[in-house]
This record gives sequence, structure tokens and C-alpha cells, in this order.
Amino acid sequence: MDIYLDGTADHISFQNQLSDSNSLNLEFDLLMDDVEKVVEEQAKHRLGYVMERENLADFNYTVYHEFEEIEEWIDMVQKEHDFVTVENVGTSYEGRPIRALKIAPNEAETDQTFFFNVNIHAREWIASASMMKVVSNLVTGYAEGRTDEVRILSEMDIYVVMMSNPDGFAYSHEVDRMWRKTRTYFEDSENNPRECYGTDPNRNFGTDLWADDVGSSGNPCSSVYRGPEPFSEPNCEAVKNYLIQVQTRKQVKAFIDVHSYSQLWI
Repeated sequence: MDIYLDGTADHISFQNQLSDSNSLNLEFDLLMDDVEKVVEEQAKHRLGYVMERENLADFNYTVYHEFEEIEEWIDMVQKEHDFVTVENVGTSYEGRPIRALKIAPNEAETDQTFFFNVNIHAREWIASASMMKVVSNLVTGYAEGRTDEVRILSEMDIYVVMMSNPDGFAYSHEVDRMWRKTRTYFEDSENNPRECYGTDPNRNFGTDLWADDVGSSGNPCSSVYRGPEPFSEPNCEAVKNYLIQVQTRKQVKAFIDVHSYSQLWI
């Protein structure tokens, strides 16, 4: 069980919640007693950082990169490997491009596609950070003739949408490290008197249970707000349409949504 504290909670109320949990004979571990301090230290890590733009070999994978830097990295991958193509997926609410890497050196022979959708939740920076390293290892290994990478790309095409929520991702770097949703603005209405921003894009896809309040919310101020209707978010609509387009080329064997929890890649 996770105990979630909103921004109004103080240290004493946090301790009280832990005590209440303990009265129920529940075991718990305090993993981090000051998240704000960790966020501040993370920001210091980037101070004075200038991205190396020469080649993939010199790229620094030990820092969390901002939107513009990842965009440059995407172009770098395509420039260095002629079997990689950058494709346009769509445009976000605030006008940022959503792009995909198509990695398909044996497209004429393969009969299946694996599709990776990354960073749909803005604050999960390690999702894109991990996938950047995975992609780099994959394309470099293939180019160098490594057995595993050659086998993988001889059997499948791989598509990677590295930042499927670019507005939220940029906002989490520039304003609020813990921001999760998109940045769609919702007009003042009876359902949104506080004029809250954003939708949880992971809950904006049209499914049979889209309107179910278990795991999502109809409250625009909730971090799991599903939106006013399925695919109301431009980025979700774009990913859906792009996936359909990719499916027309050959069978999409797996759709993998890359998330993180804490510092774990899942």
C-alpha cells in the first residue's frame, strides 16, 4: 500500500498516518522522508550542464535530459544510422512535435513490429532516459554486428515514441517536477470551477471501462483525470492514429507502454 500525501500535508500528519497504519498491524518502510530535498539535489545535478552534440558515443546518459535535448538526440540517432527513420506522430496541445524512431534495417524481410510508447506520464523521466540508452545500445550493436542486436532486428521492426506527452514533460522540467498529466487547458465550467489543467493521458484512451471511476476520475483536478471524453487529448489521438498506420504496414506484435515507479523502469 502506498500512502499519498497532497501538498497541504505536513510532517506531523505524515507521522500520524504512519501511526494509524501501524495500529492496523501493517508493516511499512519509510523509503524517502524528504522528496523535496531529492528534487532539489536532482536539479543541482544539471547546473552548468551542456549537452554533447557530436555523436552518440559522447552522449551523456547519466543526467535527465530536457525536451529539446531529447529532440536533438532523436535527430542524432537518425543521422548516424541509415536504417533509422524519424517519423512524425502528431502535435501536442501546446504545439510541440511528437515523433517516433522507426528502427527497421530488415523491413523487407521481417513480419512483425514491436511498438514502444514512452513518457506518457510527464514526471517519469527515467522511462525516456532508460529507453534512450536501450535504443542507443540496440542501433550501435546492430551496426557493429553484435549477435543479439542483429538477431532482434532481423526478426522485427521497432518503433519508439520517445515522448508521447511532451507538454507535460517540459512542464515537469521547467515548473513542477511532480507534474504527471498533459497541459490541456479546460475552460471554467460547473465541472471545473478551479480551472484545472491537464488530463492523465494514460486514462484518456477509449476503452470499454473508460468512464469507470475505479482507477480514474471525472474530476479535472485529479491526477488521474480521464478527460471529458476518450481521445480528447491531441497526443493520445495522435498515438492512436499512428499506431493504426504502423499496423497497416505489418502486424504489431506488442504495444509496450514504458513507465516508471520511483526510480524503477517498468
